[in-house]
Amino acid sequence: MDYSSHIVSMTRSAMDTLFRTARSTPVEKLDWKPSIPEISVVRHFGPLALEPRSILEVLQDAGQRSLTFASVLAGEAKPFTMDMFPAMAQERAQWTTIEQCEAKALEGLEAFYEVLLAIEDFDAVLTLPYGGRQTSKANFSLMPLQTLTYMNGQVNYIQTLFGDYDRH
Repeated sequence: MDYSSHIVSMTRSAMDTLFRTARSTPVEKLDWKPSIPEISVVRHFGPLALEPRSILEVLQDAGQRSLTFASVLAGEAKPFTMDMFPAMAQERAQWTTIEQCEAKALEGLEAFYEVLLAIEDFDAVLTLPYGGRQTSKANFSLMPLQTLTYMNGQVNYIQTLFGDYDRH
């Protein structure tokens, strides 16, 4: 298996794991958020910590981020600006089910796989549209895998906060 195909395989597995784990959540808990005192990181870092998210918000983010990966890897993404975020939040808010979020994630990842499988030079440098940092296509090609794996950890952590300690 070549490098690209291996990344596609691992990323598909990470996406399947994320949404399988999310589907084990009772529907009434999908938009549950912990109160601030329940989160140890908030106790330690206070205002530096991020606002608590629900499992649904994590999945909405997975769907939206996945839609950007192909254009970034192809070097065609427009720079991200602060004025884009309200419209992005409005778009995400329309996805109210696990299935809708999964469909958006799959749509974005299929486009990403197409770009990934066509790459000839993984050492080529990309300028990222968020902050202008540069990285190789090889490094960025792992971003969806890293993002989905991180989000699965978020979902698992949120589940433990409402008492679900099962492995899903």
